This record gives sequence, structure tokens and C-alpha cells, in this order.
Amino acid sequence: MELEKYFTIEKTKLIAKTDLSITIDRKDYKEELFGEFGDHFYLPGILEVNVLSENKIVPIVVNYNVKLHKTEDITEINPSILTINYVEGEVVISQETYEANNTDMTLLVSLFQGRVKHIKDPAVLVNAISSMLSIDQVYIELVVSNMFRNESGVLARMKGNYADAEILSQNKIARTDSWMSALSYGYLDSGLEKGLVGDQESENNPIEKVLNFNL
Repeated sequence: MELEKYFTIEKTKLIAKTDLSITIDRKDYKEELFGEFGDHFYLPGILEVNVLSENKIVPIVVNYNVKLHKTEDITEINPSILTINYVEGEVVISQETYEANNTDMTLLVSLFQGRVKHIKDPAVLVNAISSMLSIDQVYIELVVSNMFRNESGVLARMKGNYADAEILSQNKIARTDSWMSALSYGYLDSGLEKGLVGDQESENNPIEKVLNFNL
């Protein structure tokens, strides 16, 4: 396990074994998923850790909110973005009420709805969702790849790159893709505008193609 190289792993906390840093942007988090307190932040346990000695990014992925501990060494990049620096022996994250099999439904829905904006890597998002669901990962990969779009709404894996991609919610995808999707989600206005008024062909996304056996 890669985390063991950089953290002492206890049941309710991760402790730094080497110099690490974590950068967060307050604007990336919805209000219901984020809290700031005197000695810690309370946020989804999906974080990217910078291992300073190796100039390497290591993901932390757990399926519940955690306390991200503050240290005396915090760099404020701007009023929204800050970097917390850790040295050996400092607690990085903890969660006092840890339950191995407890799924945080608010977090799960937020992941599927693209609300956890700091996740830019589809592999990290897939792993986060997979840790919360006992289904074949291939289905999760299909849903996640459908969420990453370029500025024109085209799948990032087909054209563009993931770094600059926008992560669309399932609701927005329904409005963006085929008029049949819009109707199935109850977006009558969007469905009628595309299908009847605009006379657009129904361009199925990859999930719809699988469901309709249109491969």
C-alpha cells in the first residue's frame, strides 16, 4: 500500500512520516461538505498529498468526511486557496467516528453530481466511488468518463484532456446530451426544445448506447 510509505496509519488517523503538503481551495467545496474550525477543516476524505522530497502527488481516498488538521506552517496563496505543510509526526487527517462499512450518502451523491470540484483526475473519482459501492468498477468507469467534458460538451477522453475538463452532474448531462435523456429526467422544456423545436437528432451518450444496445 503506497500510503504506508508516507504515513503511519492508525484506525482513526494518518500521521506524516515525511514532509508533506496539501493544497485546498475553499471554493471547490459545497457548503454541506465543508467546515472550517480552529484546528482543522472538515471535508471529504479525497485529497491529493504532495510528497515534497519526491515531488510526487499521492491520493488519499476514503468514503467519508474527515478532519484535515491545520499546522503552524500554512501558506495562504489567496483568500480562497491555502497550502498546509506537515512534518514527520504531525497528524494529517483523522476521523473519530470511523466505521469501515459506513457509506456517506451525501458524499456519494455529491461525487456523482460533480460537486467535489477539486477532483480533476477521473481515476481518483472512480476509486472514491468504488470504495463506497460493491459493484463492478467497469460500470463506475463508464459513468465517470461520461462526466468529464471539454468546453464544447464533448467527452474529454475523445477530444481534449482531463486537466481542462469540466465535470458535469448527472442532471446537467441529461440537459446537454440527447433530448430523450432530457425527457427521461423530466426536463420537458429542454427535451421539447431539442427534439421538436430544434429538430435535433438524439445523439446518445455512451451510457445510453449501452442501455439501448446501440454499440
